[in-house]
Amino acid sequence: VAIATGNDGQVLTSTGAGSPPAFETPAGGGKILQVSSIVLGATNQLIATTSYTDLTNMSINITPTSSSSKILVVAFVYVKLGDAEGFGVRIERGSTDIYSTPTYSILADASPMVELYTGAGFQTIDSPNTTSQVTYKLGASTHDNKQVNFSPAVASYMYLMEIGA
Repeated sequence: VAIATGNDGQVLTSTGAGSPPAFETPAGGGKILQVSSIVLGATNQLIATTSYTDLTNMSINITPTSSSSKILVVAFVYVKLGDAEGFGVRIERGSTDIYSTPTYSILADASPMVELYTGAGFQTIDSPNTTSQVTYKLGASTHDNKQVNFSPAVASYMYLMEIGA
């Protein structure tokens, strides 16, 4: 059976057993539409509380192009830990917690007076359901009110990637 040619960008698709194929526009989505990023330099921000505290300068904005877009949030923090310290992180959209770890999720069991430098990566997918600018921020807390230095030697970062629906 001869079928009419499709338009530019269409693909030949099966329409089921016993019927001729047809040219159709493929489903959209899955493409990275935009990327925003922020890098926190070696600022030595000290966190010493079991309550989540925003990391200084770890806030970034993005304006989704569609209300059905998803935002992939990828963050990496580099810290200096000491004697039996631990920390947790939280990623917020505005004031909404979209990802968090317990305050003791990353622990260092170093000997007293020994410092440990370590990094940890975190990622989550968010559905902000808006085309207005949204702000994502990274926060942290410590285990047993110990002290954790964020970004003492190596930069921490956060990326936002809008994924088309």
